[in-house]
Amino acid sequence: MPGGQHFAAELAYGFPAHHHQLTLIPAVALALAPARRNYTLLWSLAAYPDQPQLEPWQLSPAGERQEQNTATSPVDHSLKLRFSLLF
Repeated sequence: MPGGQHFAAELAYGFPAHHHQLTLIPAVALALAPARRNYTLLWSLAAYPDQPQLEPWQLSPAGERQEQNTATSPVDHSLKLRFSLLF
């Protein structure tokens, strides 16, 4: 961001799920800038890396809240669903 300070942080942790066949990754993210703030909660579900017979895939739902630093600006909310498959 030119001419301004920006701070962004994300905290995520993956752990095995469903008899070590899947990886579940909850995460939170925060982005702060002089003009706005973003808060994000997301989950990712992916094939466990030690499963050689499966193609790598990931499903990620995320909710985001974006606020402007002015009192008259509306707050924006979004819900996203992302799917990726590598082949």
